[in-house]
Amino acid sequence: MNRRMCIFISVAVPLVLVLIAAILVITFSINTVHAGKMAVPLNSKNLPVNKRVYQEGTHLISPFYHFSHGLPVKGHPINAGIHSMSSEVNMTVDPDSSITELSIFIVLRFYVEEKNAYDYFWSIDVNFTAEDYEIESAVNKNATEIMKEVLPLYTCDQYNLGYDDRLLPYQNIEHEKKWIKIFNKDIQRRFKEKGMLFSLDEDEPIQSLVFFDGCGFRRYD
Repeated sequence: MNRRMCIFISVAVPLVLVLIAAILVITFSINTVHAGKMAVPLNSKNLPVNKRVYQEGTHLISPFYHFSHGLPVKGHPINAGIHSMSSEVNMTVDPDSSITELSIFIVLRFYVEEKNAYDYFWSIDVNFTAEDYEIESAVNKNATEIMKEVLPLYTCDQYNLGYDDRLLPYQNIEHEKKWIKIFNKDIQRRFKEKGMLFSLDEDEPIQSLVFFDGCGFRRYD
């Protein structure tokens, strides 16, 4: 082997090794935040490493870090259903009228603002390892308490007005639309007053709702 070849090998081999190492580092450093989500970088213990929030797309971060599960962003809300719960409501506007219980199933569409990303994760029991179920459950827990405040604001007479009990709940479309509009105002105001870490979608804050088990509405076991 001549001198030139030795020099070439002594230069080329280390260079190739450096390039391979660089490619491997870059490969392991590429992380993706899925469409409609935002995420924060975590270490191997699933704890945040800084205060940065990454939006949808492909990003280069330390090969020792990974992204949290994504939180929904504005324009890409996800659903959170509030399941069977009961509140006491008056039968009529007469303050001395009898009281009954009313249950509701309501589906909210929510997202989280970037400024609240870290606080929202910390508010969840499993924190930064949370996935969609835990992320939605946090909304469920907070919104349930608000709905318990909202339901007693109206009476059975008001809830029944325009409802056709010959139809199935999902067929009472106009009645549902009316109460979605009413509840949206009540819920939004309370969310602002209580400083919630999530926001309801501007275009479709409430996807659906069903009254049941009270005020003459059907009961579901």
